[in-house]
Amino acid sequence: MDSVDSSSWFDRRLVFIDVESPNGRYDRVCLFAALFENGESLARLVDPETDFHPINSKIHGVTSDSVFSEPNFQFLWTNELAAKLENRTIVGYNVDFDLKVLEKTLAAYGIVQPIWRRVDLLPAALRRFDLRGYSLSDVANELGLFYDPRDPFVKLDVIKTVFEEIAGNEPALLREEIYKFW
Repeated sequence: MDSVDSSSWFDRRLVFIDVESPNGRYDRVCLFAALFENGESLARLVDPETDFHPINSKIHGVTSDSVFSEPNFQFLWTNELAAKLENRTIVGYNVDFDLKVLEKTLAAYGIVQPIWRRVDLLPAALRRFDLRGYSLSDVANELGLFYDPRDPFVKLDVIKTVFEEIAGNEPALLREEIYKFW
């Protein structure tokens, strides 16, 4: 949990992620989005095989109708995500939420849960910016960035820009930590 040298950040295999859940149990994924350090990005709708709550759908725009013919998370994990996320540092805004949703989803499918290195930008933003609120939208506004909570690619670009701003100006605020699933 040591402070980091800013020059070391961009030599790592980073992946910026955003996960959406269909309901307040936060035990399934309905959308998984990732932006890799090489510029590759992906956003996948996922059939969570559970109910949607209208509040969640209102926030992220994903509904049961939009995932009707999409694969479940087990298929997506096995065929695409596991290999792409291996040996990467996961970066997100309030990334502990995303990782908890992933943890519960993986457990629901009996998938062995990996141990990741992770960077959560929320604690760094609390120290870096003097704001009234610290949602990703608030930080995007502070940085003059366009933000759309329903567009995973826009969200990932904002997350990456927040990371770059903090890493470039106050890298000691960023901490790379091991995230262990229990």
